[in-house]
Amino acid sequence: MHATPLAHDAAPHRAHLHRPASAPAYVPTAVLREARADANDDARFVDLLNAYRCSGGLARAAEASRMVALAHGANGVPQPLCVARRKWIAFEWQAQTWLPCFQLVPAGPLPAPAIAAVLDEIHPIFDEWEIAQWFVRRNASLNGRTPVEALGEDPRAVLHAARCDRYIARA
Repeated sequence: MHATPLAHDAAPHRAHLHRPASAPAYVPTAVLREARADANDDARFVDLLNAYRCSGGLARAAEASRMVALAHGANGVPQPLCVARRKWIAFEWQAQTWLPCFQLVPAGPLPAPAIAAVLDEIHPIFDEWEIAQWFVRRNASLNGRTPVEALGEDPRAVLHAARCDRYIARA
């Protein structure tokens, strides 16, 4: 009698013997969701990195503190204090605080009063990521400019745009 080898799919009860030892039998849905969220955060971070590049880029909190110290010496405001008070644009990514650099070295008091006023308007509505994105998105209230672009020329218009967006977001 001639014996034929069994095909892999002909013996499903032995399928576990053919699986590589390192391959998990089951990946929980929560793990998959977290992996997708991490990938989404990574993509959002790269988008913000590219968007802020033309206005000085992004810096980690420690780098931001050094920039403030270089620009303002002893008169610089301790950066962590300002982030805690939500007076600066800042967000968390990979367990580090990141800040857009345009707000770190203005010629004047830190944090810049114009930025602080805008943040007072939109912090109750948007989270830190949404705020960082808001500053680099084109805004109809600013004739298609981004708040970062318009802030130096017309801070009152940026404040008005923030109020409009806060109103729309609440509706």
